[in-house]
Amino acid sequence: MKKVLSIAVALLLAAVPALAQRDETIYATLSPTGDVLSVEAGVRVTGEAGEYTETGDYTSLEALSGQASYADGVVTCQLEEGQAVYFAGTMDAPTLPWTVSITTSAETGASGPVDIDIRVAPNPDCADAYYAENLALQMTLSVDLDSASIVDCAGATPTVTGSTATLAWIGLPGGELNAHLSLETESFALGDIQIAAMPMSLGAMLGDFDISQLTDGGTQLTEGMQALADGLNSFEITPQQQAMIENFATMETEDPDAQLMQALLNQFLPMLDSLGTLKDGVAQLNEGLSQYVGGINGAMETLLRDPEAPRSFAGAESTDSIQFVLRVPAQALPVAEEAPVEEEEDEGVWDRILHLFGG
Repeated sequence: MKKVLSIAVALLLAAVPALAQRDETIYATLSPTGDVLSVEAGVRVTGEAGEYTETGDYTSLEALSGQASYADGVVTCQLEEGQAVYFAGTMDAPTLPWTVSITTSAETGASGPVDIDIRVAPNPDCADAYYAENLALQMTLSVDLDSASIVDCAGATPTVTGSTATLAWIGLPGGELNAHLSLETESFALGDIQIAAMPMSLGAMLGDFDISQLTDGGTQLTEGMQALADGLNSFEITPQQQAMIENFATMETEDPDAQLMQALLNQFLPMLDSLGTLKDGVAQLNEGLSQYVGGINGAMETLLRDPEAPRSFAGAESTDSIQFVLRVPAQALPVAEEAPVEEEEDEGVWDRILHLFGG
C-alpha cells in the first residue's frame, strides 16, 4: 500500500508544471525605411527543477542554452535548479505595436547637408493596444563624427564616445516619438538605430517624492486666476456713475482736497476705458491656464499610474517581463569598383631587339 501511495505521489508531482520566472524580449529587424524584415522572441526561463511548458506562435525555435523544444504550438523546457534556459523563437510576420517611418533627404554615399526624420507611432492594426499604451520608448541613433557633423538634433540627448556620437530620444507610453536630425556629411550612411520599448512607472522612479505638491500648486494657480476674473467682473460702473465721475473731474474748484481728488480721478478714468479689455484678457488667460494645468494633471496621472501586468507578445499564457528592441542596422557605404588592370603580354627576344634599335 505504501509503495502504491509513493508511486501515486510521484506521478502527481510529475504532472505539476515547474514554477518559473519568465522574461521575454521581442527583437525586430527593420529596413532603412522602417519596414519590418524579421521578428524573433528571446525568452529566458528559470525556476525550480522540472518540466516547464508554455504556448507559443513560432515558425521555428532554437535552444540557446539548456533544453527546449517546440512542437504543435507548445514549448517544452527541462529546467534544472539554479540554471536558466534560453531559447529564441522565430515569429511569422506579426503586427508590431508600433509603426516606424524613416526618411532621409539624401542617398547613401551623398555629401553635403542631410536631414533625417524618424516617426514611431502606435500601430492601429495591432490587435492588443496594451504594449503601446504601457511601454515607454527610447530611441538611439549613432553618428560617425569622422564623416559627419551634427547641425541640429533638437530634443535629443547626445553622448560622445571616441568618434561616435549617440543621440537618444524618449517617448512616453501611449504617444508618438518624433525625431529630426540634420547633418553635414562627407559621405552619408545611416547609422545604427535602436528603438527600445519597456515598462515605465514615474511613481516608482520618484520614490517618496510627493508629486501632489506640483499638481496642487497648478490647481491653486488656476483658482487664484479665477478669483481675479471674478473680482474684475464684479467691478461694474454704471453709465450714470461714470458721467458723475467725469463731471467732478472737470469741475472748477479752489478746494485743495477737491483738486487732489480730481487729479486722482483723471488718472483713474483711462483705466475705466481699458477695464473691459482687461477683463477679456484675464478671462482668456484663465481659460488657457485651466486647459494647460488640466493637461499637466492628466499627463501626471498617466505617468504615475502603475503599469498593467506584463503580457506575452509571443503567445505564452503569462510572462514576468516584456520588452521590445527594434533595430535598423547601420548602412554600409558602397564599395567603389576598381578598374581592371590590363596584363602586359610577355615580349619575345626578337621584340626586345627591335625595341632596342627603335623598332
